Amino acid sequence: MGRGHDRGKKTMSIHHQAAKYGQELNLPEAEVIENEPTTNYVRGVKLKAKHQALEQLKSKWEEKPLHGQCPKRTKEKNVDQDQTHNWLSSPGLKSEREGFISAAQDQCIKTNYYRNKILKDGTDPMCRICGQFQETIDRLVSGCPELAETEYIRRRNKAAAYLHWTICKHYNIKANGRIRWSVRMNNDLLECKKKALDMVKSDNPPRLNNGRKMGYMQVMKEMWEEKGYGDFALTSQNLRDQATRLEKTFGSVADSLSAGIGGSERRKEGEIVSEELCEDINGLQNANSCAV
Repeated sequence: MGRGHDRGKKTMSIHHQAAKYGQELNLPEAEVIENEPTTNYVRGVKLKAKHQALEQLKSKWEEKPLHGQCPKRTKEKNVDQDQTHNWLSSPGLKSEREGFISAAQDQCIKTNYYRNKILKDGTDPMCRICGQFQETIDRLVSGCPELAETEYIRRRNKAAAYLHWTICKHYNIKANGRIRWSVRMNNDLLECKKKALDMVKSDNPPRLNNGRKMGYMQVMKEMWEEKGYGDFALTSQNLRDQATRLEKTFGSVADSLSAGIGGSERRKEGEIVSEELCEDINGLQNANSCAV
């Protein structure tokens, strides 16, 4: 009775609408079961229509010459479909960064290659950094020889820091509460000269009349032993902080050295302090002011 009433609506009937959408989506004819409720029949057609609509949308996406590169690559055998798109449902990313990553995957960031081939505005497609290759997303991400010396190293260090942090958390090892992705890691090291190192780690401290200088050398020795610097390499930030603190405590290091040493004429037998040491310490002070 209900089926007969629905068919009586002609163009507005549920069966007519389902057949119309089925033709638009190239759906196969749905099998009609005798005495099946109309709602069940429509529900089955609706599920098939949704699936077919998604397949058509995906095929149109893959047919695009630029934006279709990402879905084509995810179909390769060595690509995990679930893990590739899992980051979209995980928390922690802002909408701006998620949109930027999606745009990079679709190759639609306005690089020189994009402007030359897609926008066709006459822009030179060569890379603005190295000038050797075309400026594409793939080239910027992993193939630029200029970025390999700086940005790629920073990216590797950030990935290593995250792995280290994750392992520490897994084994309940004390670690920082969060990884600051917006802060760049500085890889530069400032190495002291050998003469200055001999002065600090010498078992027999030099015989000097200047007590203030002797105190400075003792503080430096204790500080290096306490911090445990490997191979006596100082980071630029530590050097800047430590030199500032020592200068406030003992005054100008160069002045005290000049007063204590008094030139090469006052050099005593067996002393390891020399004018070279003065130059080394002055070099440390200069590095303190210009270290990055």
